[in-house]
Amino acid sequence: TFEKHKDTMLHIIENNNLERSGIVSVYSSLAHAYSKHHLLPKADMYLEKGNKYLEFASDPIKLRFLKIKMNILVYQDRMSELPDLLETTKILLKKMKAPELDWISYYTNRGIYQSEMKNHVLAIEEFDRSLTFSRKINHKRQELRALSNLATAYRKAELFDKSIHYYEQALTSATKQGLLNIQALIINNMTEIHFYLGDVKNAKISLAKFVEISANTPVSFSHLGWLSWYLHLRCLEGYYSEVHNIIDDYKDNILESNQTAWMRMLMDKEAYLNYYKGDYKRARLLFEQLVYLYQIDSKEDNLVPLYQVYVHLVPVYIREGNISSAEEYLAKAKSIHKKYNEDGMPAYLMLAEAELLFSKSIRTTTFGLKEIFDANAWRTSYNLVIKLLKHTEHKRSTIAMIPTYSTILFVKLVILRMKHDKKLDSIEKRQIFDQAIRRIEWLLKRYQESNFTHLKDEIIELNNELILQMD
Repeated sequence: TFEKHKDTMLHIIENNNLERSGIVSVYSSLAHAYSKHHLLPKADMYLEKGNKYLEFASDPIKLRFLKIKMNILVYQDRMSELPDLLETTKILLKKMKAPELDWISYYTNRGIYQSEMKNHVLAIEEFDRSLTFSRKINHKRQELRALSNLATAYRKAELFDKSIHYYEQALTSATKQGLLNIQALIINNMTEIHFYLGDVKNAKISLAKFVEISANTPVSFSHLGWLSWYLHLRCLEGYYSEVHNIIDDYKDNILESNQTAWMRMLMDKEAYLNYYKGDYKRARLLFEQLVYLYQIDSKEDNLVPLYQVYVHLVPVYIREGNISSAEEYLAKAKSIHKKYNEDGMPAYLMLAEAELLFSKSIRTTTFGLKEIFDANAWRTSYNLVIKLLKHTEHKRSTIAMIPTYSTILFVKLVILRMKHDKKLDSIEKRQIFDQAIRRIEWLLKRYQESNFTHLKDEIIELNNELILQMD
């Protein structure tokens, strides 16, 4: 139907049977339709064609064109082009004395822009205006969108109570309107918050809700999020066989539909499953296969998936004893990260470097006759871990794994220094021991509360070894 109407509209344009204002309307419709089908180059092409006639269009048609263009720019993450477009739209809205419905779209896009610029307070203000206008005209779909946007803005600002509050309102609204896909997406977002906070109980409740709702919806992006979190949780609980069976079942379905994004996500989860089980060779082979696949089709402007796999490979190579490869892939990950952000390092990249430096903190001489403590490597690793622990202090989520891995590495570093640093006096030894014992006792308590088994034996052994070193 879309193709039929497209051809009809193009035929009319080619025969010059439309005035210029009508031409803009047709091109707007084509751009909008192509964007909904995720055919963005085509959408851009029709926006460019419509833009040539924009000055001749009537104000309502001009406004519609600008709204469609803003939505497409947001979808393409072309935020630098938004401010001028927003200002033009604002002038036009005032000139037309536009109704509330038109202002809702304007405030929504302003909020999205502020959110992308990390101006969370301003983003919340804009989305709140959208919500107020939506309720004023009793527009339920726009109200739902405003509630979801507000919840997401609060989540990005790490105001999680407020975020859950608005997600719950959005979920109620979506349920009343019978919008199952939107319900699934909202529940997925709520689950992410519970995982982030380490709230295992509510995370499981949200996962169960998602299963109930998504049973009647087609497979979508939100299923990727659900499956990723669910598999991660079951691995932490030690249900490796169940996770393996779920991955195999999804593989069979995905192979039939040829969905490459799904297949790569499952490969990533299977690699992590083997990493959790201690089968580092199998994990490495899967991650290396992902590197090959991403290298084939990664564009210069989107190297994030490749960067993530590089970071994952570093600890795998360390555990296999292949330090040179670990160094190589850490350097590759840093190189990609530098293209996106000159300042600082994200948590997993920092953790990978800290683990690599820890592995180099103790060297064995030829024939393994003597162990040499490298104080410089140890100190650099220690400083990185301290940064990680401070960064995640308020998050304290054992599910998110960064606090768990950081705590484990911190305790290993303390044990290593207590064993090998001959310059360590008794006072400082007691100080670092007290710090380490507090952190590992916290971790053990959280593991017992969450009923996790992954890494539990290692944590108990570290706790015992730490106490032994002090004795």
